[in-house]
Amino acid sequence: MTNGPDRGGLPPAPPLPDQRNGGGQADDPLVPEDFSAWMAKIVDAFGRSWRLVALLQFSLNLPLAIVLVLFQHAAGSRITVGSDASLHFRHPGAAAGLGVLLVVLALVLGALVQLGSLWVIVRQADGGTVGLGPALRFALSRALPMIGWEVLAALMIGVGFVLVLPGIYLAVVLIPTLLGVVGLERRGLRRCFELANRSFLALFGRCCAALLIALAYTRIVQVVINAIFGSSADGYGPQLASGLLQLPLDVAGIAFLVVTYAELRGRNVRTTTRELATDLDN
Repeated sequence: MTNGPDRGGLPPAPPLPDQRNGGGQADDPLVPEDFSAWMAKIVDAFGRSWRLVALLQFSLNLPLAIVLVLFQHAAGSRITVGSDASLHFRHPGAAAGLGVLLVVLALVLGALVQLGSLWVIVRQADGGTVGLGPALRFALSRALPMIGWEVLAALMIGVGFVLVLPGIYLAVVLIPTLLGVVGLERRGLRRCFELANRSFLALFGRCCAALLIALAYTRIVQVVINAIFGSSADGYGPQLASGLLQLPLDVAGIAFLVVTYAELRGRNVRTTTRELATDLDN
């Protein structure tokens, strides 16, 4: 595997340790061999890329937060934060229209954030130079397929949850794999099943571990918000503080998606971070 002449204007990355020494995936920045390596590589990806990924999360979610504020004012809504969380509308029609706009924005901005973050984490793990502009250009080039497949996956998971177990199965298969499959391989849901079904029990265990960590962190954030603003606080201060405190979890979530996909792909066929980075340019 060579670096190739086209790396999006970036200087060639140095060879990975396993490519120089003929070692296994233990030395690869993103492709783990077992559960402990999986955890370690998520932490490493977080440490390498948190600054730019957090900036992507903030800069692209800021418009969504602004529309949410407009939504609350136009619909005459009031949000109460805490154990008795509630949302009240005085103008349901306006709420419905702005709610549709919020869903569309969430889909578009969510796809851009995920794809841009994928580019940053893989490129940086490969030793390349990263920047917000190239990350967004990559995200824009693959946003439409990502949105389409995400909508289809969400519908499948939602219908599956009517029967509970099919929904859990589909969530375990599609959520950790879709970003890598669409963003790197430019393929669809069938590929997600191919990757996940080969190591479903291991993938299920990793998803459970990630979910428990996320729930614990979210609970800690809520305790902090309640301690600062009170358990029945409403207004934009608690929302803004909660959003900022959630940023580390958002960054860790993207690292989870990238490393978990890389592990599944590596179980299917020998894979290196260099190959993942090459896929970014294809």
